Amino acid sequence: MIDNDKIIDSFLVWLGGSRSPATVSSYKFALYSLTKYLNELGKVLTDCDIDDLSRYHIWLENRGLRGGTRALYITSLRTLWKWLYRQGKVKINDDLIPVPQGVEKESHPFLEPHEYKAILNLYDEMYPKELRDKTIVAFLYNTGLRLGEMLNLNVDDIDLNQRKAVAKTFKCKYHKREVYWDDETNRLLARWIEVRERILGRKDSGSEALFISFNTATEPKRMDRSAVQKTFRAARAKLGIEKRITPHSCRHGFASLGVKRNVNLRYLQVMMGHANIRSTTIYMGYKNTDVEHEYRKVFEASFDASVDKKQSASEPVGNILEQSYVQARKIAAESANREKMFIG
Repeated sequence: MIDNDKIIDSFLVWLGGSRSPATVSSYKFALYSLTKYLNELGKVLTDCDIDDLSRYHIWLENRGLRGGTRALYITSLRTLWKWLYRQGKVKINDDLIPVPQGVEKESHPFLEPHEYKAILNLYDEMYPKELRDKTIVAFLYNTGLRLGEMLNLNVDDIDLNQRKAVAKTFKCKYHKREVYWDDETNRLLARWIEVRERILGRKDSGSEALFISFNTATEPKRMDRSAVQKTFRAARAKLGIEKRITPHSCRHGFASLGVKRNVNLRYLQVMMGHANIRSTTIYMGYKNTDVEHEYRKVFEASFDASVDKKQSASEPVGNILEQSYVQARKIAAESANREKMFIG
């Protein structure tokens, strides 16, 4: 009998041929729960029926997992099942597996411009570590890059003269795209690269990474995700921000800002590295205050304009009624005169 772990391991090897290591790691983590469920059920994955797959939803919910996490786990199951179905190892089409409902709650709220400026003001550029962290925040916010994409960049990928770089798209293994940034971010990058070279000159590590992690105990090396996430947690704590701002919040903020500045949606899709434009629309956060403002500006203004136009083109209602009465009396008088003339 084929082991469930062996099936999943084979799937992850196949997935690694076209997806990034971080994506593969995410699937591996999500499918770990599936193996636990199957072991409790006493079944091999390829022997499951539609009832077994449907009950997996309930099993996840009973473990207190949030809607977004459950959606991730079910999506991973559907991708795995599609892979098995195409090989003829299962007879049930993946379309029959219940699709998780959309989760309205934002897992990564977008970074507002005033929050972005407040975070930048926390850092003193005189200190190498603070200069690096300030550059990272500015770079993420102004390029819309995913965290993994930014961390994979090397110094040679950066063109300071043109203010752009070529980044490997995080979700697709062999896809690349250009990203751009403003003058202030360019200034920070130039200064950080200069400081970085001085640090590496002392340490002689030969690292190519744009953003390096360093301390007195170890050699400089490419920064990892946890170090950047820790930077954002520290910034939130210093500013007393309760909102769960993460590195990915910069990406949401980038998309939101693009929408507010009327960037063409197709262009924004390319900037964000989305294969499907629907993904671009999902990243565009909005608030009720934004909706209200747009209504007041468009609809209420139009209504007011039409009323003003009508009122300016006509006289007050009282005058209109008075004129109508005068006209009516005049018509009645003329009618009476005609009757007298006819009788006489």
